[in-house]
Amino acid sequence: KDWVMKALRSKKHVLMEKPVSITTSDYEDMLVLAKSVNRYLMDGTMFVHNMRTNHFLNYIAQEDDFGQPTRINSEFTFRGDEEFFANN
Repeated sequence: KDWVMKALRSKKHVLMEKPVSITTSDYEDMLVLAKSVNRYLMDGTMFVHNMRTNHFLNYIAQEDDFGQPTRINSEFTFRGDEEFFANN
């Protein structure tokens, strides 16, 4: 939290990896400060580093097989069971 708050106070946008904070109240403090200094506070995603992403990008680059992409839209979801929600 300390580094995030320091960066925001220095008028920097902040990209964080999950978990973004230890507690909800810490995260709320970060959000309030980000809003007050008009800066973005974003959580990163490991998806862009996944081997499947490179495979997908290489696949769609084959215009003869795939055509020319004009737009890519992606979502990630999962179904958490009761244990996940009790312990996350």
